[in-house]
Amino acid sequence: MIIVCEPQCKSFSHEKVNSGFLYMISLAYPTHKILFYAHKTHIDSIKSILNHDKVIINNIEYKPFKFVTSFSKFGMLHYEIIFSNIFKRAINSDIDKIYFLSITAPMLYVIKTIKRKLSYSKLKFAFVLHGDFENIADDKAPPKSEPEILKRDSFSNKFRRLNISEAPKKIVARLNIYLNRYLGNKRRKFGEKYPIKKILLENHNNDYTYIALSQHIIKNASKYIDVEKLNIKKVFFPTVFSDVGIKPINNFAKFAVFGYGNPSVLQEILIGLSKRKVASKYEIRLISMDIRGTEGFEMVTCPSNGKPLTREQMEFYAKDIDFFLILYNDKTYRLSCSGTIIESFSYSKPIIHLKNDCIDYFNVSNNPIGISCNNVDEFVSSIEYIANNYSSFKINIDQFRNNILKQRAKYSIENSVQDLMKLFN
Repeated sequence: MIIVCEPQCKSFSHEKVNSGFLYMISLAYPTHKILFYAHKTHIDSIKSILNHDKVIINNIEYKPFKFVTSFSKFGMLHYEIIFSNIFKRAINSDIDKIYFLSITAPMLYVIKTIKRKLSYSKLKFAFVLHGDFENIADDKAPPKSEPEILKRDSFSNKFRRLNISEAPKKIVARLNIYLNRYLGNKRRKFGEKYPIKKILLENHNNDYTYIALSQHIIKNASKYIDVEKLNIKKVFFPTVFSDVGIKPINNFAKFAVFGYGNPSVLQEILIGLSKRKVASKYEIRLISMDIRGTEGFEMVTCPSNGKPLTREQMEFYAKDIDFFLILYNDKTYRLSCSGTIIESFSYSKPIIHLKNDCIDYFNVSNNPIGISCNNVDEFVSSIEYIANNYSSFKINIDQFRNNILKQRAKYSIENSVQDLMKLFN
């Protein structure tokens, strides 16, 4: 048997990459039973995406458990109980390897503390690195407060439109926003007591292996930490790619932000475009629930209307898109991998993006899959040029798409199975 644990994601968070890991593990160890520990809502999302992707994993057993996501002394104790129970199951079942699909520094501290017990000495762990790993960078810029999104609807307008019957629901929703913000700040401050770089180095031995989802992560991490000593190894971001659909046939250029996006950067781009007075018709579609700051821009469409979309809906709205817009700057995704670039491979969509170590790793000059921009002004100019010269530019779009199709096999799950099997060697 093999134990796999997702200790913090709920619902559809990370469901694409986690389902990919489960599928990859099933391919690597087809005769082993997989015990997958996760929150019930996440298990439901995993089952849903596997069904959607037409992936069958016959050797898996789902083990739902509850956890608290706001870290505190109580939260640490809660995770100590959870992990101890999982480790006991492993020892009793003669399992010596456990995969964690995500980790935070406080969780890793708890795991290393439990591991000191003699009864757990033979256990070995592999941890998938995500956004928290960015914090090993000594030169990491301090987080900026989110800029005020312009063009917000006025309170008086919102009040006039308010349906009295909906008022209680809206009040509860607003209170939830403030509560989540408060808990998030509290969790962040508590987490500062457990710096990730320090926790990685403390009591390290060969029983701990860490998974980087892209080669650029290992390259950048070597500037701040001894990646070989810490057993940081690459297993490419596992994704079940969608079927290659027909290429879009449009009369005008269509761009989309797919997924979380970056509202403040998007708004800068929209303001820049509105000043250019682009001559030709074009569309920027938000295939996302975060539509802040887009009111009043005629070129923007928001099919979600601020609500979560299902994977089927997201795919439907992506079908006729020419370019995905990736809005992360060069200070982000240096030590993690964006799921957005993987979605562009999955749906065979060329990209327009700001320079960024993660995205630049995939958009290489000898096999370009889109347009790299040094700044927002270049980003605006690229959209303007494509919109105004759409008919003649289609040949470039076709070439970008063909290059993506060439690379899809390279980044397939099947090609990473051997890397996964070598993790504990």
